Amino acid sequence: MHLVSAWAHESGLVLGQVKCDEKSNEITAIPDLLDMLDLEGKLVTIDAMGCQKTIAQKLHENKADYALTLKDNHQTLCTQAALLMAEADGEDGPVKGKTHRTDDRGHGREEMRLYTVVELSKHTTHRVGDDVRAEWPGLSAIGRVVRTRTEKGKTSVQTRYYLLSDPGVKRFAKAARGHWGIENKLHWVLDVTMGEDANRTSKDHGPENLAILRRLALNLLRMAREHTKKTMTKMRKRIGYNVNYLEEVLNAVF
Repeated sequence: MHLVSAWAHESGLVLGQVKCDEKSNEITAIPDLLDMLDLEGKLVTIDAMGCQKTIAQKLHENKADYALTLKDNHQTLCTQAALLMAEADGEDGPVKGKTHRTDDRGHGREEMRLYTVVELSKHTTHRVGDDVRAEWPGLSAIGRVVRTRTEKGKTSVQTRYYLLSDPGVKRFAKAARGHWGIENKLHWVLDVTMGEDANRTSKDHGPENLAILRRLALNLLRMAREHTKKTMTKMRKRIGYNVNYLEEVLNAVF
């Protein structure tokens, strides 16, 4: 079973999930999930698989902004974005970009991220034309993240491009950085703390129902942690030993 989840970066909560059809994939499931959510005024980030015109249309209809990861599944547009950013890197010329930089150090690593946003205008039509903007509802800018990471004396550089409906560079930087939180704050916790990948339930609706219950439990524990100041692992163990503690946890949330 393959699930598509909507995850709120700031609160760390799962907002919803949709099961992919057996003969389909995430592309068809994402619009159904988006229809379940109130997204007005929110910024939605989606991996490259979800970088689709129909999904951009759905977000635009729901009055949401988007930052869609652009990769070789749209090779021509990705090349255009790279060439546009190369022009913005130059000091001369009509194409100008807005930048924002962040630096992080810890656990023996140094990481610098440089975020660049170029708004689409009459000065950029030679790279990204009006026809592209018409095909992607709400598209107003191209974004780029260059991540330079140094660890144990070795330096690596990674570059990603994005389609943006909001040209704000700081908002883009926050969203792009928070996007990957779903991996270690949701998927990793479900696997390691709640043992989701080890579960072998496969009959009828069992896998989907258990997935819903795990995410519900994860949300409750994460909200309770703000009040109890205990880790989710400790709270889960204590609940297993003493059902009365479960009532304390629920009272802390509600």
